[in-house]
Amino acid sequence: MGILDYITQNFVLLFELVGLLFLSFISVHINGETKKITRVTILVLFLESLATYIELWTQSFETLSIARPLLTSIKYALYPIALILCMQIISPISKDNKVKFSIIAIPAIISIPFYLTSQWTGIIFFYNDLNYYCGGPLKLWPYVVFAFYLIVFIVQNILYLKNLDNKSKLVVLFILLGPLVGVGIYFATVQNADYSPIFASTIVLYYTFTYIYRAGIDTLTGLYNRQSFYQDMRHLTKKAAIVSIDMNELKYYNDTFGHYKGDEALKAVSDVLLSGCKEHGKAYRVGGDEFVIIYNNLCESDVIKNVEDMKNILSQTDYSCAFGHAMKEEKNAHDTLIEADEAMYKDKKNMKKERAS
Repeated sequence: MGILDYITQNFVLLFELVGLLFLSFISVHINGETKKITRVTILVLFLESLATYIELWTQSFETLSIARPLLTSIKYALYPIALILCMQIISPISKDNKVKFSIIAIPAIISIPFYLTSQWTGIIFFYNDLNYYCGGPLKLWPYVVFAFYLIVFIVQNILYLKNLDNKSKLVVLFILLGPLVGVGIYFATVQNADYSPIFASTIVLYYTFTYIYRAGIDTLTGLYNRQSFYQDMRHLTKKAAIVSIDMNELKYYNDTFGHYKGDEALKAVSDVLLSGCKEHGKAYRVGGDEFVIIYNNLCESDVIKNVEDMKNILSQTDYSCAFGHAMKEEKNAHDTLIEADEAMYKDKKNMKKERAS
C-alpha cells in the first residue's frame, strides 16, 4: 500500500487523465467552458479513484477506522457528480436542452450531508466496531441517485444525437453506450468497482470525436466546410442531388458596412440553409459566399420545393441568394456539380434582370 502501488494499479486511468489535461489546454475545437468543466472532471475522477483505493485498504483493518466511512461517503458523493460533469462535456445540459445545471444537480447535492453523517445516523450505511459494512433503511439511496443520473444521461444524449448527421450519430452512440454497458457489468459482477476509468475513457473518445467532427465544420457559419464537401462528394448515390448557392451582394456589405456585417450576412444565410435542408440534406460553405447542399435520397420535385422554401424565407430577410440544382442520376459527381453551378449562374442572371427592370 503506497503511492507507487496506487500508480501501478491505476496507471491507465492516470495516463488518460493527464492526457485529458493536456488536451484541455491545446484543443482549438473545444470551447472555453467545456475545457474548464473537463479540468474539474479530471480532479473529481482522480479524487474518486484515490478514495476507492484507500477505502479498499481500510477494509483490511481489524477494527474500524473513521477514515473508512468518510471515504465511502466521498465515493457515494463523487460518482453522480462525475456523471453530471460528463453530461456537461458531451452534451451541455444548460445550453443544448435548456435544463439548468443547478436543478439537475439537486439530488446529488442534497445527498452529500446524509452520506457524511450516515456513520452516526445509520440512515444509509454504517460500519460496526469490527469494520463490517451495515446497510441502513435507505441503503439503496446511492444507487437510486446514480440510476437517476444514468437515465438523465441517456435522455440528454438522445436529444443531443438529433443534432448530428447519421455517421456522427453512430460514433457518438458507441461512445455513449460504453459507460452504460461498463457500469452495468461492473455493478453486476465487481464488488467495490471503480467507475472512474470508464468515465475517463468516455471523455477521451469524445474529445477525439470532437476534434475530427469540428475539423469538418466551418467556424463562422456552423455549416460543413470544403473538406467535408470533397469527402461527401465521393459517396453520392445515384439518387443524389446537388444544389449550388451563391449569395448576392456580399462585397457590398463588406465594403459599405465592414466585414463584421458581411459575417453577419453569411451567418444569417447559413442559418436559413441549415434549417431548410436539415431533415433531408447537408449544407456546406465551400467558399467566401459560395454554398452547396447535397441531398442523397430526395426526388427532384422535393428538391425544387426545398429550394423554393429557402428562397421564400430569405425573401423575408435583407439577403438573397441564387440557386441552381442538378440530379446526379448517371452522371459523375463532378459533372453534376458543374450542371448545378450553371443553373445557379442562370438564376443569378435572371435575378439581375428582374432587379434592373
